[in-house]
Amino acid sequence: MLNSYDFDMIVHGFYPGITPGTELRNFWSSASADSDAGQNLSGIKLKSLDSMINKAIEAQTREELILYTRAIDRIVLWHFAVIPQWYLPYWPMVYRPGLKHPELAPPFENGLSTWWREF
Repeated sequence: MLNSYDFDMIVHGFYPGITPGTELRNFWSSASADSDAGQNLSGIKLKSLDSMINKAIEAQTREELILYTRAIDRIVLWHFAVIPQWYLPYWPMVYRPGLKHPELAPPFENGLSTWWREF
């Protein structure tokens, strides 16, 4: 059902790496929209978006990468391929007593791999 775009709206999370790269093709490219294995669930297909994705992947500097990824963001939002749902400045967690974790989590992640259980 998802690959045939037989829906009006879905809730879906996008989990790129810390620095956007080739996964942008899987999320937003025209080729991904045509692929049963792609994650371009909006089905958006635009030459301008494909071009920005390629430029972001080929960026030589951090400034170029920021420029192109902001352009990708504007294109995707303008075409309503994504409607941002929430942004939290923290990781919401529910956990049981006995689980311990470092006071400082690693940057840009929740740090679950650093948790342990005390008996």
